[in-house]
Amino acid sequence: MMKTAVERASRPLKFWILGNFLSPAFRHAVNSGALATAVGAQVAIVQYDWPSHLREQTEKQRLIWGYKILFLDVLFPQSLRKIIFVEELIAS
Repeated sequence: MMKTAVERASRPLKFWILGNFLSPAFRHAVNSGALATAVGAQVAIVQYDWPSHLREQTEKQRLIWGYKILFLDVLFPQSLRKIIFVEELIAS
């Protein structure tokens, strides 16, 4: 999916991946540059700790939803023209 986006884009792309839920193997692929080479774009991991003033979530799905809402507002520079959010389909 990332490679297709790069191939169809008219401008360079950068992918930010929320690191809070990555497997060690995927994290290694990003940190080693292997994923960036494979897709032909910049790839970075962003990490966002749960705010201390909010009640800690114990249910994983609620935690993921919370991160999705919170991180879009605080992780990216205001100068970005467009952010496309893609999430994994979680089957239970």
